[in-house]
Amino acid sequence: MRNHNKGFTLLEMVIAMVVLSIIMIGIGSYIALGVKGYTNTIDRERLQSQARFLVARMTKEIRHAAPNSLIVGDRCIRFYPIVSSAVYYAELPNNSNELNVSVFDPDNTDVWRLNTDWNVAVGFASAEQYQDNNVVMSGAEKDTSPENKGMWTLLLKDSNIITTSSPGKRLYLYHDQISYCQLGNTIVRKVNNSDGVLMATNIIEFMPKVQAAGLNSSAIALIGIKFSDPKTNEIANYNHSVQVLNVL
Repeated sequence: MRNHNKGFTLLEMVIAMVVLSIIMIGIGSYIALGVKGYTNTIDRERLQSQARFLVARMTKEIRHAAPNSLIVGDRCIRFYPIVSSAVYYAELPNNSNELNVSVFDPDNTDVWRLNTDWNVAVGFASAEQYQDNNVVMSGAEKDTSPENKGMWTLLLKDSNIITTSSPGKRLYLYHDQISYCQLGNTIVRKVNNSDGVLMATNIIEFMPKVQAAGLNSSAIALIGIKFSDPKTNEIANYNHSVQVLNVL
């Protein structure tokens, strides 16, 4: 009588387990490599997104800074963003506490009509002049006559007078100083002497510079930022230049 029971021998089972183990190790290594590559890509993209956000925010503000208000030092770049701007018609200085102007942003009437705390800058050639300036706007009155449509009378506070002049007869209103500073491995944005708001982390080095402006040319902020990925230790260098749109 024939024995029809069939099975695997011990040797066959051992060989099958070894082959299966080799296959699983290969598949596992392939999957692990793919997962590692994916996570590294995500981390790299997160770092780049952080850098793009920081550079975009700085660019937007620096581009509209008051002319010659940029200054660097102590791993910071500081400047005064303009609130509004205008052209004036009188010859300055003229020992007067009022001035006829035409504003560049006539739709932004709240700046001129409601606020009385803006500092007034005319022809400033250095950041120190912005810091030491005591000429403050006390109000403005819009001229409603047909022949002077769009003209405003700018009034100065406490009998302060403008002692400088602008080659292009431009006048700027400003108030708060903005700073982007490296603190440890972070970059924070400060308004005047505030504690600051966190803008970026994983910073190795923040290297701002300023290319000085001329009478009819704008300053250029040169921004160098070095990031480090905390997981992969990859170093990313970002170099960006921003041209200030406003001139004297």
